[in-house]
Amino acid sequence: MNFLKSSVSGKIWLAALGAAVAGPLLLTIADSTVMLAGGLFLYVFFLQYQAFQKQEMQKKQIAQEKMLREISFGLFNNVLEADISENRVLGENALKLSDLLGLNKSDDYEEIIEAVVAKLVKEDFREEYKKRFSREAILALYQAGQSSFEYEFIERSDGVAYAWVQTSVCIYRSFDTGTIRIISHVKNIQQKKEKEFAILQKAQRDPLTNLYNKVVTKELIDEFLLSMEGHGMHAVYLIDIDNFKFINDHFGHAFGDAVLSRVAEKLNRSFRASDIVGRIGGDEFLVLAKNVEDRAIVLRKAKATCKSMHNLLKGISGSASVAISIGICIVPDDGTVFDEVYVKADAALYAAKKKGKNTFVLYENL
Repeated sequence: MNFLKSSVSGKIWLAALGAAVAGPLLLTIADSTVMLAGGLFLYVFFLQYQAFQKQEMQKKQIAQEKMLREISFGLFNNVLEADISENRVLGENALKLSDLLGLNKSDDYEEIIEAVVAKLVKEDFREEYKKRFSREAILALYQAGQSSFEYEFIERSDGVAYAWVQTSVCIYRSFDTGTIRIISHVKNIQQKKEKEFAILQKAQRDPLTNLYNKVVTKELIDEFLLSMEGHGMHAVYLIDIDNFKFINDHFGHAFGDAVLSRVAEKLNRSFRASDIVGRIGGDEFLVLAKNVEDRAIVLRKAKATCKSMHNLLKGISGSASVAISIGICIVPDDGTVFDEVYVKADAALYAAKKKGKNTFVLYENL
């Protein structure tokens, strides 16, 4: 062993032995270091690539956002953009609106909304408009994942006349600023609303007389009785044409239809526009006269209505005549829902028929 330590050849032999033993270990460590360095390089490269992709995507989204804005403003004149996070309106259209509202080019979003509500929105829609277009409501919609909404209301479009309009609103996060913004567009939908109203009116009306049909008459009366909260006195008139079957049998159904139309027209003219007048059966009509002063007025109206039918067919028939019978009940004394007042008015009508027709009876006098 001393020979190995002292002699040159021994030292060489020991070095060789050490290399033989340590070499693989050193190679393993070196390989691991290289692998670790390579892994770190790949990870850093991956992060840089992701950042690059994200940056490119943001550039693309900013470009798309800009293009969307340009398209919107190019297609429509009345487009408004606003930064909800920063409470300010953006662009030339906003400044024009601000001037129109007398705000001297203010870009304060909340101030402009207040002015729009006060000067342009019809009173019935003001509270809802303020609620829908508040910054809090819009930010809450965005947080809930909603990216758009629409609202229909009546606006003073030319400073005098009102018209139905629809505001369509797109909510988005700006990739340029990171803030929540909206782009809104207002369009006139008056013609659409008029068509919808005409369809609704047709569905609500009796096709022969153009009075409310039975279903709508009941709904309107129930709605009114529910909302009146016990205030005021109202009269229900249940009206039936006397001997209508005889008229149909002897003069024909076309003549009978003409009688129904004339009776309906007369009733519509006899009562106020605020009263509810409907045809609820073949020859049966019902009227709710709102806010009557006293029973004397109710009875005078019934008497005048009966009398008004006597010359109804003048000019179209020399031999036929029309008479009606009326049953009357008082709200709220005789009931506060449709079914209740109808039953009592019907009982009074039956009594009027038994009395000899062409007359009227008040339910409380039975």
